[in-house]
Amino acid sequence: MAKADMELMRLLDENEIAEDGGTEPTVPFYEEVRDGEMAASTIRKVKAAMVRRGQLQQWLDVISAEVGKLIAHEDAKIERAGIALEPWVRKQIDTVREIDPKAKKSMDLPPYGRAGFRKGQDKLVFLNEDEAVAFAEENGIEVKVKKTVNKTPFKKYLENHPVPGCVKVIPAEEKFYVDVKE
Repeated sequence: MAKADMELMRLLDENEIAEDGGTEPTVPFYEEVRDGEMAASTIRKVKAAMVRRGQLQQWLDVISAEVGKLIAHEDAKIERAGIALEPWVRKQIDTVREIDPKAKKSMDLPPYGRAGFRKGQDKLVFLNEDEAVAFAEENGIEVKVKKTVNKTPFKKYLENHPVPGCVKVIPAEEKFYVDVKE
């Protein structure tokens, strides 16, 4: 993790910082290109930005992986603590509920919190979706149905037919792109 921290600090030091002292980097404005030399210079800057973006993405991937490991470690500690605590809490609550069956299914654990048991929601698993839908319809149970139009064949249809009133075609806009050689 220390290596990733040093890499982050290096990248942040190289970053242009906003004039107001904030942490958001400034984005330079480029003059409109007037000749081949300016075009080459602008492409060089694009390539440099793409390389830097790649470095930042690699750094982010490394940091994300490390943070993911740390979170998984903390999750495992929480789960193991629960496994260790559950039998004792169960015994304490069962002892109280033997005397008073209406007693709470939880207990305070001062000063840090409480532990207990909650009834979860039952899960429904439809072994045969078609039969379940038919049963629901026969018994007045709401059935959700969602129909959508497949856009690919619809576009193909429109190649040889007029556009119906229920459809609006938004023409694609030409988009500028820059490809930088590796």
